[in-house]
Amino acid sequence: MAEQYEIYQRGFNLFDSDDDGALQGKQLCSAISTVCCTTNRCVSEREVVDILRRLKINIGAVVYYLEYLEVLDAVLKEINYRDMFEVLDRDRDGFVSANEIRQSFLEVGEPRLTDKKLASLMHSLDVDGDGLVNYNDFAMMMRKTETLLKK
Repeated sequence: MAEQYEIYQRGFNLFDSDDDGALQGKQLCSAISTVCCTTNRCVSEREVVDILRRLKINIGAVVYYLEYLEVLDAVLKEINYRDMFEVLDRDRDGFVSANEIRQSFLEVGEPRLTDKKLASLMHSLDVDGDGLVNYNDFAMMMRKTETLLKK
């Protein structure tokens, strides 16, 4: 864990070119992109911008080191959610179907997923109620679950 924070600190310092202890805009996106790639979670600066916008994080705001760690943590979680979604979305159509969920459960050794439980799970995943589970639904549910687990 200490090594991980050392990587985070180096990324911050690398892009804090004026040594004011803060990052802003392109500096922030570059630092996050670099740190993510260093930890084998490569994302482009453009993807970082998209994630920050989706999380409603003001890219133009001045971000000090502790805030940077929080932003970086949020970005890494989003990347994990994306990766999980891509594993579930077997046919790569941008949606996770009930059949794809069932298949995933079977692969991890959980054959007892009844039709009723599957319907309930699909209902909870379909956050926007359109009958489809897209990435935004999935990520929103993951964020809510994480928030509930913190309480």
